[in-house]
Amino acid sequence: MRRTSIVVALGALGLAGFATGFGVAAAQKAPPPPTATFHFTKGYVKSELLGGSTQMFAIQPVIGVCRHLKVITGINWSDGKEKARPVPAGASINLLAQTLINSDGGSPYAVTSNYCAASVTFTPRPGADYSVIQRAIRGVSCNVEIVDRATGAPPLDLVVNPPVEHCGGYM
Repeated sequence: MRRTSIVVALGALGLAGFATGFGVAAAQKAPPPPTATFHFTKGYVKSELLGGSTQMFAIQPVIGVCRHLKVITGINWSDGKEKARPVPAGASINLLAQTLINSDGGSPYAVTSNYCAASVTFTPRPGADYSVIQRAIRGVSCNVEIVDRATGAPPLDLVVNPPVEHCGGYM
């Protein structure tokens, strides 16, 4: 009888511990944060003979400040494929896009470089898909185009920020 009581008591403790542990683990698991998907596309012509261009897209916590950038993706001079990346949704973000353009100017002996950086702010909708492209106009300016793929229009709260300096250590 004593042996049976010990086995029953140990079995009850084991089941209680399993049920409690399972319940705690299930209760502590939080749902993943909401995301949207950005589809990045190359926004410039492929390189010339010795030229080339690279683009970088990042979430910038403070507009115009290069510290603490969260780089989302980069597109190098030979990479023309679309890149889809998840981004935080439901809260306002600052998206920094910058392009480094190397141009041979038609001469194999002289290569010049131009940077172009642009920034926009908006709130991505959870589950939404956005097309993102930075178009650079050599030596003049550049912009970031964002289009909600469901509506075919820019987000309603999209703000184009004042011109920004490029973040040199990130390219």
